[in-house]
Amino acid sequence: MAASIRSGLEAAAKRYFDMSARGDTAALKQSAIPSIAGNFAGVESAVKQNQANLSGASGTVRPPFFLNAEGTAPLEHAEFLCGVFGPSGQTNQSAVFVLSKLPPGKYGLAIIDVNGGSSHAR
Repeated sequence: MAASIRSGLEAAAKRYFDMSARGDTAALKQSAIPSIAGNFAGVESAVKQNQANLSGASGTVRPPFFLNAEGTAPLEHAEFLCGVFGPSGQTNQSAVFVLSKLPPGKYGLAIIDVNGGSSHAR
C-alpha cells in the first residue's frame, strides 16, 4: 500500500473515532457514504450505547489492511486473511475479515486500539 494511501486511511480512521468519542452522530452521518447515511440508525445506536466508554478515551490506529475483492459480481462470502499468522493461527499481528455480498473493489480497513475512557473500553 502506498504511503499516501496508508496515511489517508489512518487519518480517516482517527477522524471517525474522534467523532464517535464525542458522540457527534450528525458529523458521522454527514461523512458517511449514501447507503450508510440512508440507514444510519444502527450506527447512531452503537455510538450512543458506547458513549460512556468512549468519552475521554484515546485511540491508536493500527497499520491499515488492504482488501481486494476481485470479480464482476458481489462476493457472497468474501474472506480475507491479513497479517502474520503463527503456527497456532492468529496473532496480535493478524486479522480475519469475513464479509457477505461484498461488491468488487479495493477497500482499506483500519483498526483502532482504544485506551482510557470512563469504562476503560478496549
